[in-house]
Amino acid sequence: IHRDAHAGNMVMAEDGPIGFLHFEISVLGIRLYDICYFLTSQWIGNYTSDEGIQSWLNLVNTFKQGYEEICSLSLGERTSVFYVMCAIQMIFIAYWQDQKKHDLVKTNLDALLALLQTREKIDLAFDVGKLETKNI
Repeated sequence: IHRDAHAGNMVMAEDGPIGFLHFEISVLGIRLYDICYFLTSQWIGNYTSDEGIQSWLNLVNTFKQGYEEICSLSLGERTSVFYVMCAIQMIFIAYWQDQKKHDLVKTNLDALLALLQTREKIDLAFDVGKLETKNI
């Protein structure tokens, strides 16, 4: 996994795929981490308004559809998206606390609390309820 998948580390081609920069912190890990890290990096700039949340949910749907054109997510991965995103937010809260950046601790804590309130929409975007019903 890349471990730092955000817009600043992506290169976009006009008519083709994206590429990533800066692989110095890459490790073996769950492939879901990069998906959730990217979505979380976009969440932090959008969670404070209804319009921002809707814009982010549109991005989630587009991103998921594009990803699934190449490689489908399993039910376990889909179900885990919300939890991995929360874990990433908690990592940032701990990191900023360690750095004594209390304003960023508060921002990331607020983002985590807003994320918790958005769970149903995240699960819906990843078809969690639909897939669980089909498997029952």
